[in-house]
Formats: sequence, C-alpha cells, structure tokens
Amino acid sequence: MNSYRLKKAILAHTSPAMEENYICADCVGEPYLRTKILENGSRKLCWHCEKEGPGMHLNWLADTVYTAFETHYVTALPVSVEYQRLADMLELNYPYSPKHVRKAIADIAIVSEIIAEKIRAQMAAKPFETGDYKSETTPPYNPNSWYSFSPPSHAYYDGWNEFESELKSKARYFNQKALDFLNDIFGDITELEVEGADKIIESAGPGCRIDSLFRARVFQKWDGVALALISPDEQLGRPASNVAGSGRMNAKGIPVFYGALEEETAIAEVRPPVGSNVVIAKFKIIKPLKLLNLPALASIKNNVSIFDPIFAKKYAKSMFLYSLSDTISRPVMPDDAESEYLATQYIAEYLASRSELDVNGIIFPSAQIKGGNKMNVVLFNKSSKVEELPKFKEGSIKVRAVDNFDDYTLEWLNADIGLGDEIAFILEDPFEFGETPIDHFDEDYRNNSLFEISEDVEPSLSIDKKTIQIFQINSVEYTVLPKGILWKNSTK
Repeated sequence: MNSYRLKKAILAHTSPAMEENYICADCVGEPYLRTKILENGSRKLCWHCEKEGPGMHLNWLADTVYTAFETHYVTALPVSVEYQRLADMLELNYPYSPKHVRKAIADIAIVSEIIAEKIRAQMAAKPFETGDYKSETTPPYNPNSWYSFSPPSHAYYDGWNEFESELKSKARYFNQKALDFLNDIFGDITELEVEGADKIIESAGPGCRIDSLFRARVFQKWDGVALALISPDEQLGRPASNVAGSGRMNAKGIPVFYGALEEETAIAEVRPPVGSNVVIAKFKIIKPLKLLNLPALASIKNNVSIFDPIFAKKYAKSMFLYSLSDTISRPVMPDDAESEYLATQYIAEYLASRSELDVNGIIFPSAQIKGGNKMNVVLFNKSSKVEELPKFKEGSIKVRAVDNFDDYTLEWLNADIGLGDEIAFILEDPFEFGETPIDHFDEDYRNNSLFEISEDVEPSLSIDKKTIQIFQINSVEYTVLPKGILWKNSTK
C-alpha cells in the first residue's frame, strides 16, 4: 500500500468518537498480545474495525512492539520491491531477511498495515540519541527504514565454552558451575516439543523402531577373531572395567555399550586399518529402554512469543540445542581425545545419574560417516549388560582354517556357532599349526578382553549369533576437502 493510500485509510479510521485509539483483541492476531488484551483490556469501541469488544490503547501496543524491536531488531539495508514480492509469493519467511519497518511490525504483531503504520508513527515519535543506532543519518523507525531480526545473545554458546574450560583446567569431578549449566540445558528436556515425528526421548526395545543395535570389533590377529566367534557375548559385548578405555561418552574404566543403527556405521566407527578383520553382530534390545535423541533437538518448537519477557532466553537455548548434536559428535583428533572428550563424558554421566530423566542412553550422529542420517547409540553402564550364552568347555573347541579366500574388498562369512560346533575361517593362508585348541590362543585375548558380568542388573541386550559376520578390510576410502595455500612475500 503506497503512503498516500495508507494515510487516507488511517484518516478514514479516525473519528471524534474514537479519539482514544483503542484496539480490540480481534484486530491483533499475535497470540501473546491477543491474550494480554483479553485479560487486561476494557470494553471499548475499536478504532480499526469499529466494533465494540475487549481492547487496549494503541499506546500500550506501540510500547510493547517498540520494546521487542529495541531488543531483537537492528536496522538493515533495503531490498528491492521485486525481491519482497517474490519472497511474499513464495512465502519465504527467513527470520533474518530485511523487511520494511511497517511490514516487520505487521508480521510480528499480526496486524494490518494500517495498524502497523500507526504503531510505527508512535515508535518514531519516541526520543532517541544519535549514535545509538547503526544508521545515524536518519531517525529510527522513519517511513523509509528497514529492519531485520537479530538473534538473542550467544549466552549458551559462551556457557558451553566456559563449561569445557572448567572441566579441562579447573575442577573435573566436583564442579558446581558445570552442574548448573547442565541443569539449565537438560532440566526441562522432557517437556520440549519437536516438529515432525521425532521424539526427544525415544523408546527402544521390542516392538520399537530401534529394537536392535550393531556392534563391531576390529582384530589384527586371527586368534582374536576365533575367540570372538567362540564367546561372542563376551568378546563383542561391552568390555570389562579393567580394559575399558575412555571414549566419547565414557571415562576410562567405566564400560558402556557403543552400537550403531547400521552395519556400515558400526564398521566405520571402529576405524579398522587395512589388513585387519572386523567381527560384527546384531544385538537385540530385550527390554524397554529410553534414549535421548540428540538430533531431534534440532527440531524443537519455539512457541514463545517475541513479546514475552522470557523470549530471549528460550530462543537462545533452542538455538544452542539445535547445534548441540553436531557439537557433541564433532570429530576429535586422537591426540586431543583425553581432553576433548571431557565435556561429552560429563554429559553422559550426568544424564545416566539423573533419576528424574530416566534415560538409558543417547542417540548421536556418527563422526565417521557424514550425511545419510547415520546414527550411533551409547547405552550407559547400567543398561549395557549382555545376556550370557552357554559356554564351551575349555579345550573342547578347535578352529579349522580353510584356504579358500576370494579377493573382495570386504569378505563376509556367516558363522553359525553352536555348542560343539567347529568354526571355519576364510584365510589367505591357513594356520601353520592346522587345528588349534582354544587353550593355545594368545593370553592377551583370553584374559584382557572378557566381558564383565554385573549380577545386580538384568541384561538389556542379547546377541543374535546368526548375524555374526567377518569383514576383511582390503581398502579404505576417504572423502577429502582440499585446502589452498597462500604464499606471501615469496620471491619465487
């Protein structure tokens, strides 16, 4: 609407009987503002629709919109009329896009442009000091000004940096600041709503979308592969406390179960070297579990009005949670793992210990496979026990090597293992000693990799022996991002 027609429309809506400029709730579409008018307004004749109903003075509405603009908007350069028309036609509502001041007011308050212009005029009439605004040549909220939404402060990102710093350099085990930060982040996590079908707390187990997990282990000796096939519950389950190394979600000595939703993700996560063998199996989740779905945090509904005093904090928190999944699953160099994993280990222990959250593990993206929605799952110590399988008698099982190897990139072998069975390997060269009793295997495999049995908890997992497979790694592919080099002051 051009300025002449707009002024004419405003004058047409102004009469001596409506000098007080009351706006009724029906003429304001923004839910927070509308509720305030219904709760606190008086029954008056509306300046805009000329109907009688609960209303509040235009001054109140202008002051409320002014406060929101002063807090969450900044002046911006204008865009072309053609761009604005195209954006409106395509319903492009990118929150940071510059908008004419009148349209910006109309959009956030959900009012007509006639009302928006009246609000703008009152906002422009407020006193200001030159230098408080990015545009010093023209007063704020003038008829030709443009504004864009400015996200609230990065308080939570600053809080995360301080959280990491506290754990790395000040106090690792008893840190009240770190605890307060996590209480703020996760205190209401179960109450948040997300867009789409995802859930922040996802059920896992029989009858659920996630009813099983794949877990892999890499071996550089065939002795280890043999023991993994003979005792898969022990060798492929979570490690014992005395050999449990630190990981993204666990401290050294605290065993947890790392699994993946897909076979290829499980293999990628163990980062096997060329020439090694990977044994992989599916573990059924045999009892109901609850998992914190980190990727779902990127779809949190932000239902707080920009006019609500708590908007800034809620919006900043939702933006932080949006990126938390990527932050937690970002790649970490081996040399930095000890310090860089402190924050994620602390979070995992926090979530595992909070009875009010009642979660058994975390779903998080794979750091080894980008794209394709490849997910890992960590089950906390209390929920990571694997159901025991019947044990073979010592020395009763022999391993027979079969010289029948085909040169594929990955060699698969389905191992059907049962009590009293012999286990056949596919090897390039057979064992030099032919058939070897189990008690001849390397002591490192026999004594240091056994599954730790916790009798005080019920098993959460059961290995499916029919799914055990062996992969021989013959090659590895990488996705690379070239980086240029800029030479300065070079004489050649």
